[in-house]
Amino acid sequence: MLVGTCVDLVPVERAHLPLIVKWLNDPEVTHFLNWFLPLNLDGEEKWFTGLAGNQKELVFTIALKVERILEGRRIGSLPIGQCAIRLDWKNRVGNLGMVIGEKEHWGKGFGTEAMRLLVDYGFGTLGMNRMELETFDFNERAIKAFSKVGFKEEGRRRQAHYIDGRFNDVVFMGLIQGEWRAREAPSKP
Repeated sequence: MLVGTCVDLVPVERAHLPLIVKWLNDPEVTHFLNWFLPLNLDGEEKWFTGLAGNQKELVFTIALKVERILEGRRIGSLPIGQCAIRLDWKNRVGNLGMVIGEKEHWGKGFGTEAMRLLVDYGFGTLGMNRMELETFDFNERAIKAFSKVGFKEEGRRRQAHYIDGRFNDVVFMGLIQGEWRAREAPSKP
């Protein structure tokens, strides 16, 4: 488990699969993903079974920390999304992906925090040198979140994504370990 302030990244559990199916069958959610095929629980069960022992892709559930308001103590977590890192061990490159599936939690900074946790894990624990991802030019919320983490736009594939009757650019973003370390180093007095 990767522990954050508002969210934790926890291993995907079989109990999360119905939520993942719900998220990936919601057109409002998949509008921002390169996913458009219907999904069912049987297919997700097969995918989940394939995760065991997979050392090329690590998948986490983004779990929002839930506290009891009156007593101020933690009572559990609520799955709100998913993130993954696909690993190129030879070149030490991590390719990242993320979705916040619970729409009422969009725009609240949870995706930014989850991405920070994932990047820190990739650089610190896994020893990757580079993190990269892609998104769509119209996904301004994601571009802003990734930029906050330190990703920089590195290029575009013009009109490479078709959705809702129009072509959109695919935006490539990257972050190098040295850049991350410089950003995350505590400031010295």
